[in-house]
Amino acid sequence: MKCPTCGNQDLREHRRDLVCSFCRTIVANPIQEILIEEENRTKSYKKFEGWEKISHSVMTIKHQDQVGTGFLISDTGLVITNYHVVKDAEVVYGQFDEEEISYPLYPIKLGNEDLDLCVLQLDSNNHFVGLEWATELTNLGDEVVTIGNPRGIGLSISKGVVSRLDDDGNLQLNMQLNPGNSGGPVFNQQGKLIGIISFMIQELSGMSFAIGINEILRFVEEYSEDL
Repeated sequence: MKCPTCGNQDLREHRRDLVCSFCRTIVANPIQEILIEEENRTKSYKKFEGWEKISHSVMTIKHQDQVGTGFLISDTGLVITNYHVVKDAEVVYGQFDEEEISYPLYPIKLGNEDLDLCVLQLDSNNHFVGLEWATELTNLGDEVVTIGNPRGIGLSISKGVVSRLDDDGNLQLNMQLNPGNSGGPVFNQQGKLIGIISFMIQELSGMSFAIGINEILRFVEEYSEDL
């Protein structure tokens, strides 16, 4: 690596930079820049409290050629997703990130096409961890996060802000999403569940919509006798 001012190759470290020993020009250290970028990325994830635990409660759901997302709402393996992801299916298959095993999921009689919600039973004897519901109110401008599987490439995190709230607490999000994100959980910055991704408008970049936690809770409570 050379000094951009004089071409001298004798560069010495000074704090996080390199300094030319001849003309004293400060030269950015590419290795340190990579380390700083990684440090900032890690801090960003740490701001989203409990994201590692949360990611183990989210799964990719596949039905024929349809790919969507779902998430656990109980330790008994109840999974919630969008109705349109599993419509008319007798069984679908779910997979946690970085696991090779696909779990069968059976729709309970809890499908609601109008609300676009459905509850599935994960067929396994394993113990699972359901996501934690938010108790704080969601406000306009709040930063939010969703986990989903855009276009089936694998679970990933997307960030955005709440740009609109309707009277029922449903959310319009300033967030770029793709097919496969449907059914993904939406979290506040404390890692608490505040909604579920329902659809996005592909022609309008960055406009996505989520069913709010109030509608989800009403949906689950209405059919609680079947749970």
